[in-house]
Amino acid sequence: MNGHQRLLAAIAAVVIVEGALISGQERRPSPEHLARVTQQRNEEIKAERLLERIGVEPGMMIGEAGAGGGYFTFLLARKVGPQGHVYANDIDSRALEILKTRQSEQGLANITTVLGESDDPRFPEKDLDMIVMMYAYHEFADKVAWLKNARKYLKPAAPVVILDLVDDQDRVIPAGDVENEGRQAGLEMTFFEKFVPRLKIFVLKAPETDGGRPERSSDAP
Repeated sequence: MNGHQRLLAAIAAVVIVEGALISGQERRPSPEHLARVTQQRNEEIKAERLLERIGVEPGMMIGEAGAGGGYFTFLLARKVGPQGHVYANDIDSRALEILKTRQSEQGLANITTVLGESDDPRFPEKDLDMIVMMYAYHEFADKVAWLKNARKYLKPAAPVVILDLVDDQDRVIPAGDVENEGRQAGLEMTFFEKFVPRLKIFVLKAPETDGGRPERSSDAP
């Protein structure tokens, strides 16, 4: 099995396990099995180096979009530490309930789950150091609207970090599409990298000249 196949297998394993949890199947994966497939994925995406590469540091306040069952949430929470916080967003309430259960089991107090909308993450924090998503951006129906809404939760010049993957059909979000969608939302793509063979990093930021964040309307959340 080559590196591409191993990464896809690791991702598939975690997705299957989290899917079983979220769907409410009676036979819940054992903690040992969950730990094993999580470790496999960590190794394949070089998780610790990835967090460093995108600039996650202790004490940061981070909004995670499309958190699902919490795979990346828990990596973020441990990295930012007790002085930091992760706001784990999803539009699936069942997924967030599972995430909260797993959070309690893992003894992590620095995570708050957030039920969002399809075009707005609705983070309660208005001055986040970063918004990040792992393998979720391609699912957004209206990416430009979502990006526009996401900006109001960020500190000036704080990044939106998109982590997405090539699948087994070699499909990937074109960097040009992300750049164009970001531009329509008032963001510039400041960084793009093929981190590992099938994992891409896209970083979007508001131009420094506009203060980094649009004005919020009086009825903004």
